[in-house]
Amino acid sequence: MSVERLNQSSDRIKESRRAMLETEELVSQFLKICINSARRSCMLINKMIAIDKSKKVLSSMSRRMTRKQVDRWRTRTNAHASSSEFKPSKFKVLVKAITTQNKAHWASIISSAGRGCRLV
Repeated sequence: MSVERLNQSSDRIKESRRAMLETEELVSQFLKICINSARRSCMLINKMIAIDKSKKVLSSMSRRMTRKQVDRWRTRTNAHASSSEFKPSKFKVLVKAITTQNKAHWASIISSAGRGCRLV
């Protein structure tokens, strides 16, 4: 009887050990999946932050360039005419011309708008 009980206990221990190893393997696979997913999310967030910073830098550079070109245009315009001749509609056309990539197209529109303005 005691040998039988020992064998039963031994079998239960083996079964428990097998269940423990199986559970450990499942948990290990699950954690690998979770960690990989978290890593991908972190990398994506870092890329989005970098893109956002780049957009801010480029927007700032574009605004600064536009402001400088508008200031140059105002200086040239005011040197040739009194401030009462300055028309906001021409100013809006110039700003649109500076901020648009197709500068040649807008330069022709500006020059036809009056006083032969040039893009710098």
